[in-house]
Amino acid sequence: MVKQLYNALAMLALINMLAMLGLFGFLFHKGKLNAEKVNRLAAVIRGEIDTTAASTEGALASATARPEDVAESSSEKIKQALEEGEIKQLRLEREEQDLKHRQNLLDRRMITFQRDKDEHTKQVQEQEQMQKKKQEQALSSSYLEVVSAIENIKPVAAVEVLMTKGDPDCVKILQSMDEMKRTKIFNACKTAEQKAWRDRVITQMLKQPVAVGTGGEGTS
Repeated sequence: MVKQLYNALAMLALINMLAMLGLFGFLFHKGKLNAEKVNRLAAVIRGEIDTTAASTEGALASATARPEDVAESSSEKIKQALEEGEIKQLRLEREEQDLKHRQNLLDRRMITFQRDKDEHTKQVQEQEQMQKKKQEQALSSSYLEVVSAIENIKPVAAVEVLMTKGDPDCVKILQSMDEMKRTKIFNACKTAEQKAWRDRVITQMLKQPVAVGTGGEGTS
């Protein structure tokens, strides 16, 4: 009976040892166990290393090292954030400068455009004034030529020529003539149509600020 119990215990110990060897082989194969760890484990089993003290020392070392790592990491993050902020600030300043440059360029272009527009308007107005002056001079010259031509023809012919023109033109022409010549033209009106024209022109002439001699205009 005792021998059978001894054999059973021996078999269990052998199986346990084989299982442990298999586990160690697996850990060695996976790289999770090496000679240093085996020696340390053996020392712990033999009582040569106090696991509580080692754990406490490791915890203290970890607790001592962690704030420095955290501080260093925080410092790096703060530095990185500051650098990113500076980059963003520089970008915003550059964009603001570009915007101001474009606005200044636009303002200069608007000033140039307005100056060119004013200059063009001034040139157009000057040309219009010159053209108007030339037209007035041409009309004045043509008008004087008409007056001179009518003065140099007989009164009867002058009446016929003047009746082809409008009453305002006749008034201007007759006012520019010599009073004696004008009177001869009025006295040359014989027909009813000529007399009606004469009376109509004299009425308009009397409304003008120029004095008119009408000697003989009442002759029918």
